[in-house]
Amino acid sequence: MALCCALLACRQRKTIELTVEVRAPAYPRPRCARGPRSLGDLTYLRGRPISGAAVIVNPGALKGFTDATGKTVINGVPTGTLEIHVVAQGYRPEPGQRAEVERDRLLEVSLQPCVHPGRDQLDVGFSSTVTLRARSLCGKSWEGASYRWSQVEGPDVRASVARWDGPTLTFTTAALERVRPLPDRPQLLSFSHDQAGEYVFRLEATRADGTKSEGDVMVTSTSVASGLTSVAPLQTYYLVGEQTGQWRWTVDQHTEGWTVRLRGENTRTPSISPRPGPRARPQGFVSVREYYSGLRFALTFGQWDQVPRDCGRGNCHRSMEQNWQRGKHARSWQRMLDGELDLQRGPLADSCADCHSLGYDAHRDTHGYDDVARRLGVITPAAPHKGTYEALPQALKQVSNVYCLACHGTARVDPPFAPQPGIFTAGICARCHDRLPELAVVSQWRQSKHAKTITGKADGPDARPACAKCHTSTGFYDANFAMGRPHSPRVGVFACCTHSQPVNCQGCHNPMLPKHKRQLHLAGSVQTRSGLSLKGIGGAAVCIMCHTVDHNPTAADTLAQRRAPHAAQAEISYGKGGFVLAAPEGTPRPQGTACAAKAVQGCVTCHMDPGPLAGQPGYRKVGGHTVRMKSPKGVENISICRGCHAKIVTFNTKAKADHDGDGKIEGVQDEVDGLMRRLKRRLSAAIVRRNYRGCDAKQSQGFFFRRGYRDKIAVVDRQGIDLGDCDRSGGVERQEHHFTFPDRDLLLHKAAYNYLLVQSDRSRGLHNYAYTVALLQRTLAALKR
Repeated sequence: MALCCALLACRQRKTIELTVEVRAPAYPRPRCARGPRSLGDLTYLRGRPISGAAVIVNPGALKGFTDATGKTVINGVPTGTLEIHVVAQGYRPEPGQRAEVERDRLLEVSLQPCVHPGRDQLDVGFSSTVTLRARSLCGKSWEGASYRWSQVEGPDVRASVARWDGPTLTFTTAALERVRPLPDRPQLLSFSHDQAGEYVFRLEATRADGTKSEGDVMVTSTSVASGLTSVAPLQTYYLVGEQTGQWRWTVDQHTEGWTVRLRGENTRTPSISPRPGPRARPQGFVSVREYYSGLRFALTFGQWDQVPRDCGRGNCHRSMEQNWQRGKHARSWQRMLDGELDLQRGPLADSCADCHSLGYDAHRDTHGYDDVARRLGVITPAAPHKGTYEALPQALKQVSNVYCLACHGTARVDPPFAPQPGIFTAGICARCHDRLPELAVVSQWRQSKHAKTITGKADGPDARPACAKCHTSTGFYDANFAMGRPHSPRVGVFACCTHSQPVNCQGCHNPMLPKHKRQLHLAGSVQTRSGLSLKGIGGAAVCIMCHTVDHNPTAADTLAQRRAPHAAQAEISYGKGGFVLAAPEGTPRPQGTACAAKAVQGCVTCHMDPGPLAGQPGYRKVGGHTVRMKSPKGVENISICRGCHAKIVTFNTKAKADHDGDGKIEGVQDEVDGLMRRLKRRLSAAIVRRNYRGCDAKQSQGFFFRRGYRDKIAVVDRQGIDLGDCDRSGGVERQEHHFTFPDRDLLLHKAAYNYLLVQSDRSRGLHNYAYTVALLQRTLAALKR
């Protein structure tokens, strides 16, 4: 009777539809699910689908075979505890995966290749010899198989490889300077994914019967790092010392319970790796000192889930947090899980947390998102849907999205161990926004002139506060947006001149300002010191804060006090920068705004136009964050111009008239160049007639002028030396004075100013052609009177 009841219960057992998806191991290097589809296999963020795999479900011995997408649907599967067996050619059989199912669902199974290329090797160093070894996971049946290695990603190592067949592959990683140029000044190095020397190699094994097995392995030279001194443990961090001399680095202090591995102690670029012991506190510090120079680096380190979202002080940064919560960073992982983001290539994967959440590291337990998710048993769904994020445990939400620690580091910043003096570095953003070919933002920025605005020299523009406000990111922020900061002399020195960074991401963007599109410091309207008041110009507002003459050219009482124009792009573009000199009747009056009047975003509209498509000349070499209108190889970003000038094929298109009066109609830029040459000759002749004499022993005669120290318009001799440089040293020292135009020669001063205005614009008239031509023609006419 009991047996009959059991059989009856079995017949009445509920059945479901079970979908089983079979995949190879996930691609080892974190990629992004957006960008070019030409990435091919790299789109398999969750692992390549395996077709033809046999899937057996017990109880019932139900069977199915996977299709080209790696899926099979099995009907009539009983609810309760199931055991799934999967077999596929070239892969180790899955011994049996247990699952509890009560409704229709999808189960994922990952199979390991029969011949595996070995474990990923991390932080092996630069210029290091590495050997990869194949190992069989399927027993003797693969003995005698043939092997073929290939490189999928990373710096080209072909020159160091003796052979690509056989069970082992030996190669040498690229030198540090090859993948990441070293700065002149000592600092902690940042490394994006594309700078960290990340390699992926593929091993293909072929058995005698033709069966193939394929697997990938990753090797990294170092860890991805932001360049900040607040870091995560277990990873590797590179320091850079002084450029010359001997080096001898030592670890002079570190938190009890932690160990610190130091490598390269007698090189300019040593590396350290902090590792916690079994009883170590989650937060710690290390101090590294260089013996000969006395240089000292102090780093704090900690686990990602140890610092609360309010950093333990809920009332200190409330306004910043409220602003952050309105930005995209605050919901980056939530939008990913809830299906609000467009995944252009492949499904959602664990590795997406590398950028959209905190502390993802598939190889090390730093208490990041993947580690917390593993402990809580949370699996990243293949198909995002609304409400997924809300269902996450609170402990996992603690390390979700991109919040404070993503940019400020994992550890509390407690002096004196690791003061953070407002250091702005592109390395913070590059960890996610520098991943070719998907994301080219930072790599484009590196090609721009913005990335080269500092020299690192003691007398360079980044070393002077007046210049640092536009030549450095921190100087720009402190001068315009810091609300009275820097708050201490120490921070002020670091911010302005000692630890300067070029005009990088943080120079233009601020994740605490969600009200502006692209989170710019300023957008829409701007008022310049030269008198320009502009509205409705979008992102161009933040550009104009530096690309302006930055002074009122008539404010000073004497010509000796007046300044020359430095970066006149805004004044030329909006047609209000030059002196309108008295000229014969009929001489055109300079006016008009040309392209700037029609461009919705001002200079951003043209200079940051995406440019050529993939495969075309100039792709990612012009436009975008290169801000270039012309590539180093001469490719012009001309497509944006065709919105108004349909037939244009070059910036230097043929002019409508002979503006420079040389008897021929040339290209528009050539015509402006011709006008500049004529004005230069006329100004030089006028200066020679004035017979200005220098204070040197030979009393050199004035020949022309230039923008001198402190932006004065200085009269110079034929060698370009300031007539006020009495000792002809090439600089005007403390006891000397620049030779400027005397007050009686106001016309010459204004004409020289107009010449320098057009010269400093550097577009050769393109920013406002009609205005530029009229300004030069009128200046020439005024000098002829």
